[in-house]
Amino acid sequence: MKCQTLTSVSFLLLTALLVIGLTGCAPTTTSSLVTDATSITVPETASATFQVKLSLVPSADVTVTVSRTSGDSDITVQSGGSLTFTTSNWSAYQTVTLAAAADADTTNGTATVRCSAMGYSNVDVTATEADDDSGSNEGETVHEGEPSPGATETILLPGNVPLDMVWIPGGTFQMGAYEGEQDSYSGEVPQHSVTLSSGFWMGKYELTQAQWKAVMGGANPSYFQGANAMEGEVGVNT
Repeated sequence: MKCQTLTSVSFLLLTALLVIGLTGCAPTTTSSLVTDATSITVPETASATFQVKLSLVPSADVTVTVSRTSGDSDITVQSGGSLTFTTSNWSAYQTVTLAAAADADTTNGTATVRCSAMGYSNVDVTATEADDDSGSNEGETVHEGEPSPGATETILLPGNVPLDMVWIPGGTFQMGAYEGEQDSYSGEVPQHSVTLSSGFWMGKYELTQAQWKAVMGGANPSYFQGANAMEGEVGVNT
């Protein structure tokens, strides 16, 4: 009688396990595509990036295709249109770079950029073009008489030392490190959009020792001396 009871219990447990297997009631985990942003701003005539990875280790290599599926045709995938994830790099973000071509309108166009892979649900990122034409950005201050982007000018520092300058236009860019970026520091996150309402002049090349001495005066702190050599022994707060 005791043997029959144990046999009946074993039969019931086996039946229950079989039902779970047939009906899919056992818990399952599905891998998915992961992006570090759902929307991104791309300055006109410039580029911006977002990152893609997998949520779980795949059983085989996975190729993720990134492409614009709708919206402003000025926004394109500049690089990262095809990303391959393996069992060793599945959790490391890979970069997609979007570019916005110059246009004559004053509209901040938008486009849908889709990340897709066989067996995975699609993930869409909304890309918005930050138009650089006059009156294109709401709230932007347009300064009359500003040089055109990339314009150059040479000024003379004390002692007639020349310094080549280039005009950097105002606009929007992504500052900081993306989440999980290798060798990044805690003070570099989160990545965020920064808008410069007006442009500015910037040195076109690395600062030379002659240029540093012309402005700062005094002894040259560089270990390797040379008037046209790069100034490499001063910090950003000097």
